[in-house]
Amino acid sequence: MPDLVVLDPARLSARGAERGAEIAIEILSPDDESREKLPFYAACGVREVWLLDPVSRAFDLRQVEDAYATQRSASSVLDLRFAIAPGPRLRIEWTGGAAEI
Repeated sequence: MPDLVVLDPARLSARGAERGAEIAIEILSPDDESREKLPFYAACGVREVWLLDPVSRAFDLRQVEDAYATQRSASSVLDLRFAIAPGPRLRIEWTGGAAEI
């Protein structure tokens, strides 16, 4: 189970997300197994997996189109781009705006 999911409301039922979420977000912790879940997420039809280290703000975005093999810096699901900023902070950019967390 991911820490957060982003899904199309049409895929929501009383049981939860049906046919996979658009994005699964995992907040990493010591001895984390999130990367080992990538094959499961792919089998469930999750389009993207975001792995976020809360301490370093390191951000690892994987897309199902390339079997989650390549780290990306932009989402194909949402109009978002990511970068590490000094601090460390995670910089999130979108058309017309940006934020750092």
